[in-house]
Amino acid sequence: MLADFGRAKERSLWFPILKRHGFTRLDLSDERIDHENAIDAIAYDSEGNQRLFALRSRVPGNYSAARLAEYKRQFTIRYSRPSGVPVEWQKLFELEMPVVPDYFAYGWCNANNSAIQDYVILNIPTLQTLYREGHLNDYLGNIRTNIDARRSKFVYLPIYDLIQVAENRQLITYHSEGHPGLSQNRTTRPTL
Repeated sequence: MLADFGRAKERSLWFPILKRHGFTRLDLSDERIDHENAIDAIAYDSEGNQRLFALRSRVPGNYSAARLAEYKRQFTIRYSRPSGVPVEWQKLFELEMPVVPDYFAYGWCNANNSAIQDYVILNIPTLQTLYREGHLNDYLGNIRTNIDARRSKFVYLPIYDLIQVAENRQLITYHSEGHPGLSQNRTTRPTL
């Protein structure tokens, strides 16, 4: 389940991870920027360059162990809402947005939702290149509708498959140690 945390909770979950990877001067974006551009946070890298982040957190909820293991090997991007309001898929790939995030941080919370346990931080320009080359079209059959009242639709994208498609282009910039989506099985691990 996609977490519906408030912005303060997202800060407490993600900022320690971003700091661990060398980002400083972290702050949440303005609500308007979040809604218009899917940018949740602003940070600076080690060279002093401003970097923009989309932050997504999922909770284990009541998924079975097998289902949770399967879901942790993927990330989702919101594809549509019944209201027709532009969502992440359109903002990242279809609309000519003046500003988009540099990174898409996608993580799974631990059992009590107090910390991000497994995460990947994807490079948005690489993801956009994969879209332009048609690689993401293969996954449009993976659209699922949320069972909550909002009835949003999401595209499920397999992490390992996209790493292979990206070849030598860096798709995953940072990740948690031993993230289950980074290998096809327990004995194989791709070079990032």
